[in-house]
Amino acid sequence: MHFILSLVTILGIHLAAVMSPGPNFFISAKHGLSYSRWAGLSTTAGVATGTLIHVSLGFLGLSALLAQSIWLYTLIKYLGAIYLVYLGVKALRVKSKKPDWTALEVGQAVSLSPERAYGIGLLTCLTNPKSALYFLALFTSILSADTPLTLKLTLFLLLPLISWLWYSLVAMSFSLGPIKQGYNRFYGWIETIFGILLIGLGFKIAFSAK
Repeated sequence: MHFILSLVTILGIHLAAVMSPGPNFFISAKHGLSYSRWAGLSTTAGVATGTLIHVSLGFLGLSALLAQSIWLYTLIKYLGAIYLVYLGVKALRVKSKKPDWTALEVGQAVSLSPERAYGIGLLTCLTNPKSALYFLALFTSILSADTPLTLKLTLFLLLPLISWLWYSLVAMSFSLGPIKQGYNRFYGWIETIFGILLIGLGFKIAFSAK
Protein backbone atom coordinates (compact mmCIF):
# COMPACT_ATOMS: atom_id res chain seq x y z
CA MET A 1 0.00 0.00 0.00
CA HIS A 2 2.85 2.35 0.86
CA PHE A 3 4.38 1.63 -2.57
CA ILE A 4 1.15 2.50 -4.42
CA LEU A 5 0.51 5.62 -2.34
CA SER A 6 4.04 6.95 -2.85
CA LEU A 7 3.93 6.17 -6.57
CA VAL A 8 0.57 7.85 -7.14
CA THR A 9 1.61 10.89 -5.07
CA ILE A 10 4.86 11.46 -6.96
CA LEU A 11 3.31 10.85 -10.38
CA GLY A 12 0.47 13.24 -9.55
CA ILE A 13 2.91 15.95 -8.47
CA HIS A 14 4.99 15.45 -11.60
CA LEU A 15 1.98 15.57 -13.90
CA ALA A 16 0.85 18.84 -12.31
CA ALA A 17 4.38 20.22 -12.70
CA VAL A 18 4.74 19.37 -16.40
CA MET A 19 1.27 20.75 -17.15
CA SER A 20 2.31 24.15 -15.83
CA PRO A 21 3.39 26.39 -18.75
CA GLY A 22 7.15 26.79 -18.90
CA PRO A 23 10.08 26.53 -21.33
CA ASN A 24 9.41 22.85 -22.17
CA PHE A 25 5.75 23.56 -22.86
CA PHE A 26 6.37 26.57 -25.08
CA ILE A 27 9.15 25.00 -27.13
CA SER A 28 7.05 21.85 -27.73
CA ALA A 29 4.03 23.92 -28.75
CA LYS A 30 6.09 26.23 -30.95
CA HIS A 31 7.77 23.46 -32.91
CA GLY A 32 4.51 21.60 -33.40
CA LEU A 33 2.87 24.78 -34.64
CA SER A 34 5.70 26.52 -36.51
CA TYR A 35 7.15 23.45 -38.20
CA SER A 36 5.41 20.08 -38.17
CA ARG A 37 4.10 17.27 -36.01
CA TRP A 38 7.36 15.33 -36.42
CA ALA A 39 9.41 18.37 -35.44
CA GLY A 40 7.24 18.73 -32.34
CA LEU A 41 7.56 15.06 -31.44
CA SER A 42 11.32 15.16 -31.95
CA THR A 43 11.42 18.13 -29.59
CA THR A 44 9.40 16.30 -26.94
CA ALA A 45 11.74 13.32 -27.23
CA GLY A 46 14.58 15.69 -26.36
CA VAL A 47 12.62 17.09 -23.42
CA ALA A 48 11.93 13.56 -22.17
CA THR A 49 15.63 12.70 -22.44
CA GLY A 50 16.43 15.82 -20.44
CA THR A 51 13.90 14.72 -17.83
CA LEU A 52 15.54 11.31 -17.68
CA ILE A 53 18.91 12.98 -17.05
CA HIS A 54 17.42 15.19 -14.32
CA VAL A 55 15.85 12.14 -12.67
CA SER A 56 19.18 10.30 -12.84
CA LEU A 57 21.00 13.24 -11.28
CA GLY A 58 18.36 13.44 -8.58
CA PHE A 59 18.80 9.79 -7.66
CA LEU A 60 22.58 10.16 -7.65
CA GLY A 61 22.37 13.19 -5.38
CA LEU A 62 23.89 15.57 -7.92
CA SER A 63 20.81 17.80 -7.82
CA ALA A 64 21.72 18.55 -4.21
CA LEU A 65 25.20 19.57 -5.36
CA LEU A 66 23.66 21.98 -7.86
CA ALA A 67 21.40 23.45 -5.18
CA GLN A 68 24.29 23.96 -2.76
CA SER A 69 26.79 25.31 -5.29
CA ILE A 70 26.02 28.96 -5.88
CA TRP A 71 28.43 29.38 -8.81
CA LEU A 72 27.24 26.19 -10.56
CA TYR A 73 23.59 27.08 -10.12
CA THR A 74 24.24 30.63 -11.34
CA LEU A 75 26.16 29.36 -14.37
CA ILE A 76 23.40 26.98 -15.45
CA LYS A 77 20.77 29.61 -14.72
CA TYR A 78 22.37 32.18 -17.01
CA LEU A 79 23.13 29.63 -19.71
CA GLY A 80 19.48 28.61 -19.70
CA ALA A 81 18.33 32.22 -19.75
CA ILE A 82 20.64 33.11 -22.64
CA TYR A 83 19.47 30.06 -24.59
CA LEU A 84 15.79 30.93 -24.18
CA VAL A 85 16.42 34.55 -25.16
CA TYR A 86 18.31 33.29 -28.22
CA LEU A 87 15.35 31.13 -29.24
CA GLY A 88 12.99 34.06 -28.68
CA VAL A 89 15.08 36.46 -30.74
CA LYS A 90 15.33 33.85 -33.48
CA ALA A 91 11.53 33.56 -33.54
CA LEU A 92 11.22 37.32 -33.84
CA ARG A 93 13.75 37.46 -36.68
CA VAL A 94 12.18 34.72 -38.80
CA LYS A 95 8.54 35.77 -38.36
CA SER A 96 8.60 37.56 -41.71
CA LYS A 97 9.56 34.36 -43.57
CA LYS A 98 6.52 32.37 -44.64
CA PRO A 99 6.97 28.60 -44.18
CA ASP A 100 6.60 26.08 -46.97
CA TRP A 101 3.05 24.89 -46.33
CA THR A 102 3.34 22.16 -48.96
CA ALA A 103 6.08 20.57 -46.90
CA LEU A 104 4.00 20.90 -43.78
CA GLU A 105 1.10 19.09 -45.41
CA VAL A 106 3.23 16.00 -46.04
CA GLY A 107 4.48 16.05 -42.45
CA GLN A 108 7.99 17.39 -42.99
CA ALA A 109 9.66 19.93 -40.76
CA VAL A 110 10.49 23.19 -42.49
CA SER A 111 14.11 24.23 -41.95
CA LEU A 112 14.26 22.16 -38.75
CA SER A 113 15.59 18.61 -38.88
CA PRO A 114 14.46 16.01 -36.32
CA GLU A 115 18.00 15.95 -34.92
CA ARG A 116 18.03 19.71 -34.39
CA ALA A 117 14.53 19.69 -32.92
CA TYR A 118 15.62 16.93 -30.52
CA GLY A 119 18.70 18.92 -29.51
CA ILE A 120 16.66 22.06 -28.85
CA GLY A 121 14.24 20.12 -26.66
CA LEU A 122 17.10 18.49 -24.77
CA LEU A 123 18.95 21.76 -24.16
CA THR A 124 15.77 23.59 -23.17
CA CYS A 125 15.11 21.00 -20.48
CA LEU A 126 18.69 20.67 -19.25
CA THR A 127 19.44 24.40 -19.03
CA ASN A 128 16.49 25.09 -16.75
CA PRO A 129 17.96 25.06 -13.22
CA LYS A 130 14.48 25.05 -11.73
CA SER A 131 14.06 21.50 -13.06
CA ALA A 132 16.99 20.26 -10.97
CA LEU A 133 15.64 22.01 -7.88
CA TYR A 134 12.17 20.60 -8.55
CA PHE A 135 13.48 17.02 -8.65
CA LEU A 136 15.62 17.68 -5.58
CA ALA A 137 12.56 18.86 -3.65
CA LEU A 138 10.53 15.95 -4.98
CA PHE A 139 13.08 13.33 -3.95
CA THR A 140 14.00 14.80 -0.57
CA SER A 141 10.41 15.41 0.54
CA ILE A 142 8.99 12.01 -0.47
CA LEU A 143 11.84 9.63 -1.17
CA SER A 144 14.57 8.58 1.26
CA ALA A 145 17.46 6.16 1.54
CA ASP A 146 14.96 3.55 2.75
CA THR A 147 12.78 3.88 -0.37
CA PRO A 148 12.55 0.48 -2.10
CA LEU A 149 14.66 0.10 -5.22
CA THR A 150 11.55 -1.09 -7.06
CA LEU A 151 9.86 2.29 -6.51
CA LYS A 152 12.95 4.18 -7.61
CA LEU A 153 13.26 2.16 -10.81
CA THR A 154 9.55 2.60 -11.52
CA LEU A 155 9.86 6.36 -11.15
CA PHE A 156 13.02 6.34 -13.26
CA LEU A 157 10.91 4.99 -16.13
CA LEU A 158 7.56 6.71 -15.53
CA LEU A 159 8.63 10.31 -14.85
CA PRO A 160 10.27 10.80 -18.28
CA LEU A 161 7.39 8.89 -19.87
CA ILE A 162 4.83 11.27 -18.37
CA SER A 163 6.84 14.25 -19.61
CA TRP A 164 7.05 12.77 -23.09
CA LEU A 165 3.33 11.91 -23.25
CA TRP A 166 2.17 15.34 -22.07
CA TYR A 167 4.49 17.42 -24.23
CA SER A 168 3.79 15.16 -27.22
CA LEU A 169 0.09 15.81 -26.70
CA VAL A 170 0.84 19.53 -26.65
CA ALA A 171 2.95 19.36 -29.82
CA MET A 172 0.39 17.23 -31.67
CA SER A 173 -2.48 19.49 -30.62
CA PHE A 174 -0.72 22.55 -31.97
CA SER A 175 0.06 20.72 -35.21
CA LEU A 176 -3.61 20.01 -36.05
CA GLY A 177 -4.95 21.31 -39.36
CA PRO A 178 -7.41 23.94 -38.04
CA ILE A 179 -4.77 25.35 -35.73
CA LYS A 180 -2.27 25.35 -38.60
CA GLN A 181 -4.73 27.34 -40.70
CA GLY A 182 -5.03 29.93 -37.97
CA TYR A 183 -1.26 29.98 -37.70
CA ASN A 184 -0.97 30.55 -41.45
CA ARG A 185 -3.34 33.49 -41.18
CA PHE A 186 -1.70 35.12 -38.17
CA TYR A 187 1.83 33.80 -38.72
CA GLY A 188 3.69 37.04 -37.92
CA TRP A 189 1.72 37.76 -34.75
CA ILE A 190 2.02 34.22 -33.41
CA GLU A 191 5.79 34.08 -33.98
CA THR A 192 6.07 37.46 -32.25
CA ILE A 193 4.10 36.16 -29.26
CA PHE A 194 6.22 33.01 -29.01
CA GLY A 195 9.38 35.11 -29.30
CA ILE A 196 8.28 37.47 -26.56
CA LEU A 197 7.23 34.57 -24.30
CA LEU A 198 10.56 32.80 -24.70
CA ILE A 199 12.51 36.01 -24.09
CA GLY A 200 10.31 36.73 -21.07
CA LEU A 201 10.98 33.25 -19.67
CA GLY A 202 14.69 33.78 -20.22
CA PHE A 203 14.71 37.03 -18.26
CA LYS A 204 12.49 35.49 -15.56
CA ILE A 205 15.02 32.69 -15.05
CA ALA A 206 17.98 35.10 -15.16
CA PHE A 207 16.59 37.37 -12.46
CA SER A 208 14.95 34.74 -10.28
CA ALA A 209 16.28 33.56 -6.98
CA LYS A 210 16.47 29.89 -6.04
